[in-house]
Amino acid sequence: MATATVGYPVDLINKTRKGLNHRGAAFMHCFTPCQKGWVYQTSMTVEIGRRVVEAGLFPVWEYDPEERKYHYFHPPVQRPVTDYLAMQGRFGHMLAEHIATIQQQANRNWETIGMDVPAELRAGEDPEHHQRMRDETYSMPLNRGVGA
Repeated sequence: MATATVGYPVDLINKTRKGLNHRGAAFMHCFTPCQKGWVYQTSMTVEIGRRVVEAGLFPVWEYDPEERKYHYFHPPVQRPVTDYLAMQGRFGHMLAEHIATIQQQANRNWETIGMDVPAELRAGEDPEHHQRMRDETYSMPLNRGVGA
């Protein structure tokens, strides 16, 4: 059993090979963005697959049945969830409270896989943080609601 994403293609290929060579049942959950439904530019598919992991929303792991242990992938960068959400038009309706709740879940995911949660990500658990971001720097893509 494993999870993978198109954002890390070498990992995806390696896990696919391992699953195909495994005797018995094998399962892989692969995160694959959908350009039409998610409203983003097609050229951003791999980047969205990478950012969902870096935002802590899709942990990448592999279960080793011989060791009976999970092996978690620790991305080189930890990003706020807004870095992932802002790339897609489907999240244009979200309020600051929604984003704060998503950041809380991402922070729990970081803790589950054994990574420290930076202070800037902890600050994202407060809806006021996203209200300020909306007013100052954060904005959804200009073409939201329009298929790319």
